[in-house]
Amino acid sequence: MKPVSVFIIISITLVLLSCDTTEPPPPPNGEKPTLELTLEDVSCIEAWIKLTTTNLQLPATITLKQTNPTGDSLSQDFILNTQDSLLYIDSLLPNQSYQYQASSIENPVTSNELSVATLDTTSHNFSYQTFELGEPLTGNSSILYDVALIDANNIYAVGEIYIQDSLGQTILYNLAQWNGNEWKLKKIYFPTVCGDTSLTPYPSRAIYAFNDGKIWMSSSGDKIAILENGNQIDKFCLPASVAMSINRIWGTSSNDLYIVGNSGKIAHYQNGTWQQISSGTELPLVDIYSKDGNEIYAVGINVSEVKGVVLKGTGSQFSVMINSEIIDESELFDNSMVI
Repeated sequence: MKPVSVFIIISITLVLLSCDTTEPPPPPNGEKPTLELTLEDVSCIEAWIKLTTTNLQLPATITLKQTNPTGDSLSQDFILNTQDSLLYIDSLLPNQSYQYQASSIENPVTSNELSVATLDTTSHNFSYQTFELGEPLTGNSSILYDVALIDANNIYAVGEIYIQDSLGQTILYNLAQWNGNEWKLKKIYFPTVCGDTSLTPYPSRAIYAFNDGKIWMSSSGDKIAILENGNQIDKFCLPASVAMSINRIWGTSSNDLYIVGNSGKIAHYQNGTWQQISSGTELPLVDIYSKDGNEIYAVGINVSEVKGVVLKGTGSQFSVMINSEIIDESELFDNSMVI
């Protein structure tokens, strides 16, 4: 059987444990510690499980046991540093049922037994089309950075797309719109300089479509353009208090959204007001997303320094969940424990 590796997102340091006869400290307030497992999401071969603890002295050594469909089991030990953790498990088999249970080595406490059923693979036949945007004869490299999907016949992709006109001049487009039949190239204009009336179709870095019909897209700097029904209706510069090189946009509506950018910057826009949010990191933030708007996650990476960060936020405050060096995936396999 192929070994199943367990990656712990909250604590990526995996250690082999030795016996420890030290008595565990008494739980706070005299209450017994608890462990609880809940399923966050599942795919054909992956599962995301939330581990919640109460009254558990941290850091703590946790054993996660996986019972396979065949009845055999394997376990992984890891160091837990936070009360709420997200466990990522891969190498599962499609359309199978697994059982998971967590226990503490230092404390006599065991979690509930969680059943996880992986999804089945699809039997649908897929067909793919390849579209090439831009012309290499211009000497410029065209690239797309982000995409917003409204429906199958209304898709927006942003970046820098170079076309040569009939006079041999290079023309820059920053938006490609799919209408169900073909891609239409467009120029969306941003303020050339903040405070000036001149406009420039700068390359675009991010785009996000909201349910109210508004579409926000950014330049590769600190400027925003707003579209509705595919037509530009507004453009502006970020206020100096939240100015950043924007990398991604996300929000629940065009009146309640977040932007992230370089130097660990996060800003919140709500009903006409911008607010800068402390992130606790200087790494470039490259994405932000939330499933329901309650727990918001942002990720950052610095490839040259081989560092990454994961942030968790609830409204106007973000905290660092992971702040570590990026490691080779093979190291995790080498350090995993299988029984």
